Amino acid sequence: MVRFNVPMMWRIVGLIWLGLFGAGAENLVWPFQMSFIWAFALSLWGLLVFTGGERPTVRRDLGASALFTLGLFTASTSLSVTIVAACVLLVSSRSILRLLRVFAVPIGLYAAWYVFYGTSRMPHNPISKTQVIPYLTKALSFGLDQTFQFPTIGLIFAVVALVLIASVDWFTPQQRRITAVLSAILFVFYLMSAIGRSFLGIEAATASRYVYFCGAMAIPFVVLAVSVVLERKPKLLPIAGVILAIAIAGNVALFLSIRNDRLALTNDAKWKFASAVEYLDVTQVADEVRPEPTYNPDVSIKGLRMLRDQGLWSSNMQLSEAMQVDAAARFGIRTGLVSKPQGLGLANATIVSIEGATASTSGECTVLQPTGASPHVVMQPKPAASFSIDTDGAPSMVYVRSQSDPGMHSGAIDTGTAGATAPVWVMTFPLTGQPVLALPSGVTTTLCGVSLQ
Repeated sequence: MVRFNVPMMWRIVGLIWLGLFGAGAENLVWPFQMSFIWAFALSLWGLLVFTGGERPTVRRDLGASALFTLGLFTASTSLSVTIVAACVLLVSSRSILRLLRVFAVPIGLYAAWYVFYGTSRMPHNPISKTQVIPYLTKALSFGLDQTFQFPTIGLIFAVVALVLIASVDWFTPQQRRITAVLSAILFVFYLMSAIGRSFLGIEAATASRYVYFCGAMAIPFVVLAVSVVLERKPKLLPIAGVILAIAIAGNVALFLSIRNDRLALTNDAKWKFASAVEYLDVTQVADEVRPEPTYNPDVSIKGLRMLRDQGLWSSNMQLSEAMQVDAAARFGIRTGLVSKPQGLGLANATIVSIEGATASTSGECTVLQPTGASPHVVMQPKPAASFSIDTDGAPSMVYVRSQSDPGMHSGAIDTGTAGATAPVWVMTFPLTGQPVLALPSGVTTTLCGVSLQ
């Protein structure tokens, strides 16, 4: 926006909009996406370096070459910027020597990596030619709608801004050129994404990390258009103010919501790791067991034990009885913590349908008595819902399946001798969907922390 010569106030508006860009929050709150942002930033920096100054210099060109090289070897995000930057240099200077000076090293090294390593080691995903255009269209329209937080008409706002910049003489040639470059980068990025990812389906175009790229390219020229138009037509300020307020406030609210969700997942993982402490030396727990396999699959019991033995990890977190029971269930350990599951306070799921069984309430629990073949219940859990299962009679198995992640959550109810009280198992569902609980035939099953609809 500095190159656009946008007033400071409008630069701040753009920075807030993009800095708290909730529609692309995956890149802002998930550390894994750091390479995505760095590659993007390095390549844009390279573009700014070789296009800056009153005249080209060898020093600037070599600096830009180094930045493009770093960007390409950080993540492929920078590839679209690098391609457009090469075209910009070729058109603006028409110097093959300068083109080679800036891009021979980054593109040469990247091509060598791709030929000798990338093609043999990377998965060869099919290219769905019929889905490329629908994917590209979906990505652009959805990304711009999310940028403005206006369903279906965000694309219109962006197109209006582009038309104004291209056709009205209020804008300088430099502002038009920069807008064209940003638009080209956005188009090439989504085109490459469509070629490489459209086999996953059109909805893959709506990924938050891709929407961020759309916002990063569109917000600068939108802010430029608004600032110039309001300078000439100040009476339009209320309309522009409402549009920008909705766009920024909507993204900020979305960012805070996603951030809070990530913090909740982090806190959930913390107590699951803390609960693993007492099982690090239990022989029944295999080294490869993951205390929190859904979001932290790389952390194993063996890894935690090594960290503890080296004095690099410990936990003094106070765990509730329910948390301890949950840990025992996840690690397959019989527990004597509770003889009956009442009072655990896990009312996080609702039974929405029952097949082949009758239900009755007993205190805080729901008692299910099979009456037919294949008895089962369908439940609707809240996020990260937990509930306990107790059954009596002969040994039996209870399976839990989530439509969003089939087969992930299953637990065996080992009742020991006939008539004995079963150990309590707490089943946790961190994903969305409606779990289906298959009941053991011929015996009563008690669910606590589950309510009848």
